[in-house]
Amino acid sequence: MTQVRELGTRRALAAVAALVTAVVPLSFGLASAETTADLFDPARPLDGNGRAVDRPMAPTDHEGFCWLVADSGDRLTKYDRATRSETPALRRLGVEFVEAIALHPGSGDLYAANADRLGIVDTATGAFDGHKYPNPFGTGEGPWDRIDFDDVDGLAFDPATGTLWGAQVRSGKNILIQIDLQNGRYKEGVFDGHDYLPLTGDITHIDDIAIETSTGFMYASDSPDPGGDTLVKIDTVTGEVTAVGNVGQMGTTDMEGLTIDSSGTLIGTNGHPGELHTIDKDSGKATFVADLGREGPETFDDYEAVACPPPAIPPPPPLRVTKSTSTPTLPEPGGSFSYEAQVTNDSPDRVITLTAIEDNWTANPPLAGSGTQDLTSSCTDGEGTAVAFPYDLASEETIQCAFTQRHTGEEGNSWTDTVTAQATHHGHPITATSNPVTVTIDDTPTLQITKSTSTPTLPEPGGSFSYEAQVTN
Repeated sequence: MTQVRELGTRRALAAVAALVTAVVPLSFGLASAETTADLFDPARPLDGNGRAVDRPMAPTDHEGFCWLVADSGDRLTKYDRATRSETPALRRLGVEFVEAIALHPGSGDLYAANADRLGIVDTATGAFDGHKYPNPFGTGEGPWDRIDFDDVDGLAFDPATGTLWGAQVRSGKNILIQIDLQNGRYKEGVFDGHDYLPLTGDITHIDDIAIETSTGFMYASDSPDPGGDTLVKIDTVTGEVTAVGNVGQMGTTDMEGLTIDSSGTLIGTNGHPGELHTIDKDSGKATFVADLGREGPETFDDYEAVACPPPAIPPPPPLRVTKSTSTPTLPEPGGSFSYEAQVTNDSPDRVITLTAIEDNWTANPPLAGSGTQDLTSSCTDGEGTAVAFPYDLASEETIQCAFTQRHTGEEGNSWTDTVTAQATHHGHPITATSNPVTVTIDDTPTLQITKSTSTPTLPEPGGSFSYEAQVTN
């Protein structure tokens, strides 16, 4: 739901809330005792009174809870997956337009977007704290000209990089931005020189986003109004959006919150009615888990956001670089030195995309660097075919690289050389640097010998041939 659609409803709710003096309950439970339905039964389970009951959710690797934001009431709540109960925070958020939250994969801080600015929610009290980020996200330039980033509806951390992504739709234009955690503003020029990434494809309204740790895939809920919701994938480089399964396949509407938990399960919340769902990442089908905000003296509705603790960050695929030289020394004044390097993907099952191979040297003493000239560099695969970057390095594959440099100087001058490989795995950066190799100019005297003959031929039957040789120091 966008900020514009909410304003009239919020004024009406504010008027009603002014008449309410009841104390907010500390907790309220969700129906769960009668839960007997199979988790994979597509039918929504009902109790004897025709009321929906909760489904169990997949077990988690660590914390078994999720944070939720109920837009009607502006309240943070906590859903306990073991007891299947929901507990509202002690206080309201204190702001009116929080429609997206995300847990930081390192600190565990709960970040939130209040329309045009970033804040951190105190999970002990439920209050939105914007003091660290007093400035709005800002206004950026891009393919669709200037856009105000003033209604961020989706937030997600990339668990592998710590990058915070934001999603917004304005006048039918869906975009992504990256948000700087140092100042709460958008990151400038990170999309090939642009400040935002336009999303293209058959989409209407991206409501929230979630990023999978193991693959780096970004998922989003496309929520047309009216119409059935669709799970989509977003290419975070090109902005291309593709549907997962069939359009409207979720089987529900108004899926406004999205997150991926520590078991890798994709979880969503409905705006109206407030419900918790799991979503199949292959088919896009949503499965009902629980009604939200239905118990207690104060009820909540319009669940705009959800955030569960993310999976543990897997280590990057192992990339190994080794280097050697076939010319460790040359006599003064030096000359062409040859280096060899091998770049290996040690992963047994993951492909790494090599983006660059860099050869780096340092001179000793530093002034000797003035006598260096890079001559040639090339890489080939196992069949001797030239490699161009970017290059997909298969599991347990090695490529060979060769470098030639001309070093000239005095006796004792040396150069230490390394090779660095830059790569990505599902968009996450990987860097590996080789062992250092040192080459030296020495004072070994050299002899040059040339030979000739003054009698290259004699008539048959031959005779005495004369040879001359010159030996030069």
